[in-house]
Amino acid sequence: MRTPAAQEIGFSPANQRRLDALVEGLAAGSPACFDLDGTCLKHDAGEAVFFSMALEGYLETDLDGPALIRSYFDKQGQEGKSNAELWLALLLAGRSPDEVRAYSRAVIERELARPLGRERVSPGVEIATGLRPYRAMGELMQRLERAGLRCWIVSASNRWTVEAWAERFLPVPAERIIAAQPAVEGGRIQPRLAAGLPMTYGPGKVEAIDACIGRRPALAAGNSINDWQMLCAASHCRLAIAPGAALRARIDALPAGEAPSWIVQPDFYARTGEDGRERR
Repeated sequence: MRTPAAQEIGFSPANQRRLDALVEGLAAGSPACFDLDGTCLKHDAGEAVFFSMALEGYLETDLDGPALIRSYFDKQGQEGKSNAELWLALLLAGRSPDEVRAYSRAVIERELARPLGRERVSPGVEIATGLRPYRAMGELMQRLERAGLRCWIVSASNRWTVEAWAERFLPVPAERIIAAQPAVEGGRIQPRLAAGLPMTYGPGKVEAIDACIGRRPALAAGNSINDWQMLCAASHCRLAIAPGAALRARIDALPAGEAPSWIVQPDFYARTGEDGRERR
């Protein structure tokens, strides 16, 4: 199913003014931490790669593609999204990081050319289609880097897919990517997380920031309730991008005194019809 055409917009004028004021007050050398999927791009690169792997029979499993995708959504409902995201990363066992990185690049290239929409892969199971960078977020990162801050990505997607996206769209080198990272032995991905690294989801994002950076961020950006702890860990600016309902409710319930440090930005892609008018 194809959605109406999507036209990219930037930060709202009010949000841009608030960002300008906040960024001026950030100290050089401070970290700025960004979630990836849904925060720096439309849809989810990690999921897009998994959906493609499942449907193309790339993964070592007895399930066919649609059944594997259904299992992923079932795990989200039964075990929580953190365990489902971990499961996706561990399904890569047996492949090499270079293979996953190359495969991710190919999927990203293909999804950039597809319309934003949804596709039914089996009765009752639909997946998102199309990926688009949020260019305003890449520009914000570039601005922060020029001001002397150091931008990091903290994502629950597998690190090799995150690397493939970042190398193309974001000024963040691989050494500043914190993501779901299975162990690698003998050049092959293992079915367990690398030692000493938490699952980068929910409170695990803050644990990973403490372990890998050793300093809490001055600015953090996210889009879902699973970014809440990381957003709250930021000392100066909490940037919520097209927040989901649970995150939006949590922000709306904040005491008035905490509101100035939060910036809530609607979706960067406004949907338009054939007449060019915005659709909600």
